[in-house]
Amino acid sequence: MIAHLSAMGIRVLINEFALVRTSAGPILFIEGTDDPVLGHPRISDRNSEYDSADLRLLMSHSPDILYSPELGKKKIDVLFSGHTHGGQIR
Repeated sequence: MIAHLSAMGIRVLINEFALVRTSAGPILFIEGTDDPVLGHPRISDRNSEYDSADLRLLMSHSPDILYSPELGKKKIDVLFSGHTHGGQIR
């Protein structure tokens, strides 16, 4: 699925982040983590970009990422988690 999404120009964030900037500076830090059960989720340690953003968004397959010790060091404004086992994309 990742290859198909990438071929359509959709950037898939697996243990990666993107920083959306304007001329006034960074406004959105968006991070995607790997699945905590089947993968190896890592939360970014890029604190300078993270701290300078106005809004910090984390996307994770499972809400279990909330229990990550790495996450305890950061302030996340919004967490999006699915965990519906195929109910969203078919």
